[in-house]
Amino acid sequence: MKLFIEVEISPEELPAAAELFKTLRTLTEHVKIRTPGAAPSHAVAAQPPPVPPPLQVPPQQTAPQAPPLQAPPPQNNLAQVWPLLIKKLSDANQLNQVASDITRLLQAGTDTDKSFKDFQQAFVNVVFDKELVMRQQSVVPYMYLVPRLPEPFKGKLRDDLIPRVLKHLTVKRPVDASRADFFAQAEAFAALVNMEFVSITGAVTTIITLLKKPENRCAAITMLGKTVELCLQQLTEKCEPESLNKLRAALLEVTEDAFHYDVEYIEESMGWTRQANGMPSGMPGENGAFADVVRDQLVSASRDGTLLVWSPEGQVVDTLAVGGHYACGMDINHATRTLVMCGVTKDGSVPVPPLVTLYEANARSWQETGSTLRSNSKLVSCIKALGDQSEHAFVTGETLHSPGVGGSTEVVCLYDVAHQRTKGAPFAAIQPVRQYAEHTNLVTCLSLFPPNPNVFFSGSRDCTVKVWDRRSDRSVGCFGEARPGGGVQAHSAMVTCVDALEPSAIVSSGMEGTVHRWDFRKLATQAGAGSPPVSTLHVDGSAIMKVALRDAHTAAVSTLRGLYTADIAAPAPQAHAATPFADKRRVGRYHDLRWGKDRKQLFAGGEDCRVDVYAVK
Repeated sequence: MKLFIEVEISPEELPAAAELFKTLRTLTEHVKIRTPGAAPSHAVAAQPPPVPPPLQVPPQQTAPQAPPLQAPPPQNNLAQVWPLLIKKLSDANQLNQVASDITRLLQAGTDTDKSFKDFQQAFVNVVFDKELVMRQQSVVPYMYLVPRLPEPFKGKLRDDLIPRVLKHLTVKRPVDASRADFFAQAEAFAALVNMEFVSITGAVTTIITLLKKPENRCAAITMLGKTVELCLQQLTEKCEPESLNKLRAALLEVTEDAFHYDVEYIEESMGWTRQANGMPSGMPGENGAFADVVRDQLVSASRDGTLLVWSPEGQVVDTLAVGGHYACGMDINHATRTLVMCGVTKDGSVPVPPLVTLYEANARSWQETGSTLRSNSKLVSCIKALGDQSEHAFVTGETLHSPGVGGSTEVVCLYDVAHQRTKGAPFAAIQPVRQYAEHTNLVTCLSLFPPNPNVFFSGSRDCTVKVWDRRSDRSVGCFGEARPGGGVQAHSAMVTCVDALEPSAIVSSGMEGTVHRWDFRKLATQAGAGSPPVSTLHVDGSAIMKVALRDAHTAAVSTLRGLYTADIAAPAPQAHAATPFADKRRVGRYHDLRWGKDRKQLFAGGEDCRVDVYAVK
C-alpha cells in the first residue's frame, strides 16, 4: 500500500509551511505540493519509512444496530444528513451501521465527488469541534470509521486527514499553550498510527522533530502521550530500536514543569528509567514512602530497585532488593503486619511483566514471602492493602493486555490473600477474585475508607473518582458533578490522589490544581447522577501531586511548586506554605506524603533524593 499526500497551499503561506513539509516527508515519499492554479510539484524523501502492514480493524460489533436508512435522501439534502450520521459514531455500537449508511449514500448519488466533499467537510467539522474536547469526549470512535469505508473513499479521507492534522499540530505555540486547541488533532494522529495509516517509526521521527523545538513541544508531548496510550504494543514491537533510543533521548531534554506528569506517564508506560547522575547521598531517583506506625519505622522506595527501612532516628536498618524491578507503589496492612508492593521493570529494553510482592514483618524489617509476575498486565500502577487479620486482601490498578484496537483495558483488581492461603496455593499463583473495568483510562490512585473495611475508592486519568464495595461486582457510586455530555467527573484533569478518614473527610486532587472535599453521605449512586464537592481548595495554580489527611481538618498538600497545609473542613479552605528549612535549601517536588506515629510528623519523599521530616506544631 502506498500513501499519497497532496497539500494545497497559497503562496503567502509557503514561508510558514517548511516544518509541515519536513514532517510529511518523514511519513511518506509521495508528497505533492501545489499552489492554487498550479500543477502539483513532487517532493521525495531521502529515506521513506516502511510501508505499514494491513490494517487490523475493530472486531464486528454484536450489539443491536440502528435501523438502516430506507432510501437515500435527495442529493441537495445530504449536507444536512452527514453531521447527523457522523455524530452517531460517539456510540461505538453504531459503527458498523453508520459506516454502511454512509457508504450507501456516497455510492448512490449522481455526483459522487460533491457528495464526498460534503461528507469530508462534515466529518472534519464534527471530529475537530472543540465542544468534543470540552466535554472530554474522545475522537477515536469517529476515527474508526475511516477503515470501514470502501475505496476510493477510505483513501481520500485518510489522505486529507494526515496533512490536515499535522498542519494543525505544527503551528508554533507557547510551552504553556492550552491543550484544548490541539488535543483532538493529537488524538486523531495517534488513532491514525494505531490503524497503521501512518508507520510507527515515521510517527516517532515526527514527534522527535517537534519535541526538540520549544514552539512545538506542547503539541509534541501531547501527541506522544496519546500515541503511547493507543499504540504501546506497536511502539515496543514494531518501531525501529534506533528511533526509540532517539525518542528516549529527546524526552530526557523535556524539563518544563508543565510536562512533568506527561513525561512520567510516558516513561513508566515504556519501561524507561531515568538514571540519576551526580546525586547526593540518599536514595537515587524519586522517592515514595510509607510509615509503619506500629513499629515506628519508615519504608521508602525509589527507582534504583531498593526498599529502605528507616529507624526513628533516621538510620537505615535494612535494605531490600526488588531485583529487576523498582517499586511504583506500596502499602502496609498493620492488622496482618504485611507489606504489599507493585513494581515495574528497570530495563525498558526487555519486556518483563509487572511485579506484585508480599512481605511479612520480622524482628526489625520485612521478609519477602511471595511474588507474582502479572503476565497479562502491561502495568500495575498502584496498590492498596485491605482487610483485617481474617480478611487479608489488596487491590491494584492495572492496565491489562487485550485484543483489538488499542490493545489494553484499565481495571481495578481485588486479590484475596486469605483465600489463597486457605487453598494452600503459593502467592505466585494468586489471581484477582474480582476485576472492575469501569474506568476508561489509567487508574492512578486508590484509597481505603476507614469507616467501612469493604469500601475503597479509585481515581483515574479519566477524571473520575469511583466508589467500590468488594462484595459487589460493580461500582456502587462516584463523586463528582454530572457533565452535559453525560457521565460524572470529579476533576477537569487527571485525578492524582484520593484520601479518606471519615464520611465527611474524603479528599481528591487533580492535575488542574484543585483539592475537592466530598461527603460520603451525598454520594451519587445512580448512573449519570452527580453531587458537587463540599468545598474546593485552590493552592498555587500548579498540579497537585499528593494529599495526605492528618485528621478531619488538616491535610498536607504537595504540588509541583511546594508543600502546604490546609484546614479542609473550612467552608473556604486556604493553603499555607510549609516553613522553610533552616539551611534555606531548595525543596524539590514531593511525590509521596505520609503521616507518622500519632500523626505528629509528616514524611515527604521527593526527587531531591531525600526523605524530609516535618513536625506539626
